[in-house]
Amino acid sequence: MRSTSVRGFHNWGFFLAVAAAFTLPAMAQASKGEFTIPREVHWGTLVLPAGSYSYSVEHHASEVLLLRPKTGSGGHFLLASAVSRPDMIMPNQLTMEQHGTKWYVTSMVVNDLGEVLLFHAPADTTGETGAKLATIATK
Repeated sequence: MRSTSVRGFHNWGFFLAVAAAFTLPAMAQASKGEFTIPREVHWGTLVLPAGSYSYSVEHHASEVLLLRPKTGSGGHFLLASAVSRPDMIMPNQLTMEQHGTKWYVTSMVVNDLGEVLLFHAPADTTGETGAKLATIATK
């Protein structure tokens, strides 16, 4: 009698584990899209060459951004330093700031999430800061 109840418990536990495996990835991934950057940029600790990239944003303890070049292989994980949820709807865009001769990604608007992912750029010591926006094309 005892072995039947233990076997039933194991079957139930297996069912829950399989159900969780199928639902958790769907809940974690929130947004996908692609964008093209016109020049080399610094993004967190990464230096990305000019080119086309695909991205996905996942919700965990913090927003996780996965970047992949459209050509080639590999990928990069980035954590947003902060997340903003503005009241007004904003178009998808990537904000880059110029500090001296280098460009830094400082924010990424993800419209379908209603979020702005913020990233650190080093403090500007040259006093020569410009801002440039690049449009993100989402799927």
